[in-house]
Amino acid sequence: MVSGLAHGIGSKLVAADSSDSAKVQALAYRAKKGTTVWLANLTAEDQSVSLTGTAGAVFGTSLDENTFITATTDPQKFQASYKAISDPGKIKLKPYAVAILSVND
Repeated sequence: MVSGLAHGIGSKLVAADSSDSAKVQALAYRAKKGTTVWLANLTAEDQSVSLTGTAGAVFGTSLDENTFITATTDPQKFQASYKAISDPGKIKLKPYAVAILSVND
């Protein structure tokens, strides 16, 4: 994750608010190819997130108990797991998961 966040160095932060910041935190920045959004579930429960205000296609992946080993042993394979998010209004985050989203805006 630190490596992924480092890609945003020098990028302009974009306002990203959570309706319940005790459950989900958000960070967003505008890079050369679009906006990157990080969502972190801070709870031991599944969380539903609605991403609003996006103008383009959304792609993403999630770091959770099912993807952790791949992310730490084969980062390229983990990065290749990005897929289109058909409905950014219905994103599910597993307990303590982090979603990394790219918005082509």
